[in-house]
Amino acid sequence: MATAIRMKRVGAKKAPVYRIIVTDDRKKRDGRAIEVLGMYDPRTKPASVELNNERVQHWLGTGATPSETVRNIFRKVGFYSPEGPSVERSKELQRAVSVIAGEKTHAEKVQEIAVETQAAPESGEEE
Repeated sequence: MATAIRMKRVGAKKAPVYRIIVTDDRKKRDGRAIEVLGMYDPRTKPASVELNNERVQHWLGTGATPSETVRNIFRKVGFYSPEGPSVERSKELQRAVSVIAGEKTHAEKVQEIAVETQAAPESGEEE
């Protein structure tokens, strides 16, 4: 079962308050939740967020994918770096693929260029 962390609307008409929940990603927006992780009230200035940090870390660790809106809220609170975990993970995968394919890493290429530039002026002076 794939899990998602998303918002469930509660509150009165024209006065939204959202619960941040963990649910099966096939369920409806306001469907049954596996667990309630916190609340988000966009009407307060600034918008108030209450989270159970321990449980959020647990669900992120088990592979639950947050929605875009929840991801942005987590960034503001400090759970994500600005570029997001998916960018870091994709860079790691690209490095692994290039190493497996026998390509040189960026650091190796830079070092090779540095060695070539140091060797080029020396050969010019000897002539």
